[in-house]
Amino acid sequence: MKAEIAGALFELGINPKHKAFAYFHELFVYAEAHDIMPLKYSGYVHVARKFSTSVACVDKAVQNAVSSAWNRKNCERLYAEFGETIEPDRGKPTAKQLIVHALTKIYGRYPVCAEDRAAENEATYCLATRRNDIISL
Repeated sequence: MKAEIAGALFELGINPKHKAFAYFHELFVYAEAHDIMPLKYSGYVHVARKFSTSVACVDKAVQNAVSSAWNRKNCERLYAEFGETIEPDRGKPTAKQLIVHALTKIYGRYPVCAEDRAAENEATYCLATRRNDIISL
């Protein structure tokens, strides 16, 4: 798995010497079994604890890695890979877009499906509502 993660990061233009390479690697390993979204409150928190740094430092390193990867790599190839998901104003993907794209590339799918989580939350809400209705009777 480590080789697949490193390969995907290298293909996206993330430099292995960059501090964020290790952050991405840890984030992707963690994402296999845990939900990392929202990044600043879940994924980055785990990485910050692991590397004894702050969430802001992780966020800044990731943003810098995305910018440098985009500026250094073959832009035509990256545009072809990311397609219409790139914001026209910025001209490059957001950190979240790059992370989700890389996770999809590594695992063949995004590990934690947001729709499944939403359905689970709705089912929990329905059960709680039914319990409250029964209690109030």
